Amino acid sequence: MSRPELGAQSPDAAPVLSFVIPFYNEAPNVESLYRRLCAVMDHRSESWECVCVNDGSGGASGISCNVL
Repeated sequence: MSRPELGAQSPDAAPVLSFVIPFYNEAPNVESLYRRLCAVMDHRSESWECVCVNDGSGGASGISCNVL
């Protein structure tokens, strides 16, 4: 039986790393943080996910997260 390549997973497999990021009135910073996280993680072989949590702010943080 052959082993899959490093970092190769089935689409249904759980990610190796999860980033849970709470936002409260942080709409202007959501995209910048996500781009920086992607820049770092693109150089790694582990699968990952980013979970943005809107902590109930009345601003556009939730909308900004949904756009990503």
